[in-house]
Amino acid sequence: MYRPWASAFEAFRDYVEKELGPRSSRRYSIDRINNDKGYVPGNLRWATPEEQNRNRQGTKLYPLAGEFHSLGEWAEIANIRYDTVKSRVVTYDWPLDDALGTTPGFGRCSLKDRRRWTSTEAYQSYLKREKLVVG
Repeated sequence: MYRPWASAFEAFRDYVEKELGPRSSRRYSIDRINNDKGYVPGNLRWATPEEQNRNRQGTKLYPLAGEFHSLGEWAEIANIRYDTVKSRVVTYDWPLDDALGTTPGFGRCSLKDRRRWTSTEAYQSYLKREKLVVG
């Protein structure tokens, strides 16, 4: 922990008030942005329990289209239940783009029958929202 904060809680509180501002709801608590660094200036943020779980050192990030996200984040982006994405990728060893681009309830099926993630509306809106494409 940053020495001035360790010796005086008021210094920590003042930093949080000035740099992070008030927390937007009771769901938020202080989180370290980079877990390899301690509680130091510039490494803190307000985060939800879900954001904090994804920020753990053991969280696996999955690449797709030049982006890296946890399965939970990819599930949110694709608007598919996390359990569905996890079982497809982890249990059934589907490629991530197929796991995200296949209509829920499709079940285990052949690769040729799966919609490709990159052709879905969810993916196209994600690209536009993140300003990764012009249009």
